[in-house]
Amino acid sequence: MKTMVFCALSISLSLICPAPLPAQKLDLPDTFLQKLETAGIELAIPLDSDYRDVSVRRDAHLRYDFAMRSRREDLEIRFLLIPYDERQPATAMPHIQATRAASTAATNDEEAIMTVLSVDDRLLAQCHADWGMIYLFTPKIGFSDKRLGKMLALYREGQGTALIFFLFDDPGNTAADEREVALRFR
Repeated sequence: MKTMVFCALSISLSLICPAPLPAQKLDLPDTFLQKLETAGIELAIPLDSDYRDVSVRRDAHLRYDFAMRSRREDLEIRFLLIPYDERQPATAMPHIQATRAASTAATNDEEAIMTVLSVDDRLLAQCHADWGMIYLFTPKIGFSDKRLGKMLALYREGQGTALIFFLFDDPGNTAADEREVALRFR
């Protein structure tokens, strides 16, 4: 009788309190981890979706450090980190770094439009950034097979620039906006 009560109680508890989902495992490359540390950046891995790391495409028009993808959100997020280096003055010019990266990732089609927006103060504060811009564009086929691209460029003086690419197909996909705080400066 005690065994039956224990089994019934165990089954009831498992229905009320199901086992937690297994944590996502992303394989972060050592070079990416080193850049995160050098630039004083914390990565915010979304635990509420099915993100998995994606192999870095070496043939891409623009090299990047790490990528992850969610099938559920139909979103790929790529990271390119440029730590500040006092010996390289360009690392203190985020507007040049960002414009160059967006121009490299975007298609050269005459009909394509690139939109550039300022980042609002709320997002800058959330990411502990001093400067930021958002670039909306159509990616080059060699960069991504997705139809749409959004690049968030963030900069913190003395730490570096972070370029985050959000690649997706559906213009109504809100995940790119919801994942803007993918990293923040310390």
